[in-house]
Amino acid sequence: MRPRDGRPASEGLVRIAVELSDDDVRRIADRTAALLRADVRSSRDSPYMTIAEAAAYLRCRRQRIDDLLSQRRLSRIKEGTRTLISRAELEAYLRRGAGDPSAVRWDSAA
Repeated sequence: MRPRDGRPASEGLVRIAVELSDDDVRRIADRTAALLRADVRSSRDSPYMTIAEAAAYLRCRRQRIDDLLSQRRLSRIKEGTRTLISRAELEAYLRRGAGDPSAVRWDSAA
C-alpha cells in the first residue's frame, strides 16, 4: 500500500524488532511516569509562569493574558526575552474575580 504522495510505504522507515520482558516494560513505564511527575512538579514549584503557562492555567488564549497585561490588571517581569507573570499575582487576580459581582458565573441549577 502506498501513501498519498506515491512513495513506497517503507521509504524512510526503519523497523526494529525488540523483545522486552514484563519487568523491562514495567521499569520503562515507571521511569516515564517519574519523569512526567518531575516535569509537572518543577513547573508548579516555580513562583513565575510564562505567558503560555498562565494562559494554560486560566484555560484561556494567550491573547487574554496579553490583554490583562496591557490593561495593567496583571504585571509582568521581563527576564531577557521572556515575559514572566507572578503565580501569586495570577492567583490573587482570580480571587479578586471571584468576589466581583459583575463577573459572569456559570453555576449549576442544583
